[in-house]
Amino acid sequence: MLPVVAQSAAKTGSVIAAEPTLAEKWKNGISQTQFVLNGILLVIVILCAVLSVVYSYRFRRSTDKVIRGLSQAKMNISMGIMLIAIALIQIFLLEESWVRAIIGAIFLLIGLFNLFAGLRNRQIYTMLSKKQK
Repeated sequence: MLPVVAQSAAKTGSVIAAEPTLAEKWKNGISQTQFVLNGILLVIVILCAVLSVVYSYRFRRSTDKVIRGLSQAKMNISMGIMLIAIALIQIFLLEESWVRAIIGAIFLLIGLFNLFAGLRNRQIYTMLSKKQK
C-alpha cells in the first residue's frame, strides 16, 4: 500500500521531491561554506590535540621547573584553542539544537579560560627563564 502522497503522484504522473543529492548540496553556497569551515576547524582540533599530547609529555618528563611551567602553559594554550574550535563546530556548523548550543557554550567558556590561563602562565615563565639566564 502506497502512502497517500505517492498514490496521488502516481495518478497524476508528477515526481515526488526527494532528498537533495550531494551535487545539489554543492551548488548551494551555504553547504560549501559549512564544509570548508568544518574541515578547517577539524584540522585545528586535530593539530591542537597532537600539540597538547606533546606538551603534556614534555611537562611530565621535565625536571626543570621553568621548562615544566612553559610546557604546561603551551599545553593549556593548545587545549584552549582546541576547545574553542570544538565549541564553534557545535554552535555554528551542525544542525541547530538548544542542547548542542549549551554544550558548545560550555566548551567555549572552558576553552577561553584555558587560553587565558596558558597565556598568563607563559608570560610568567618566560620572564623567569630570562632571569635565570
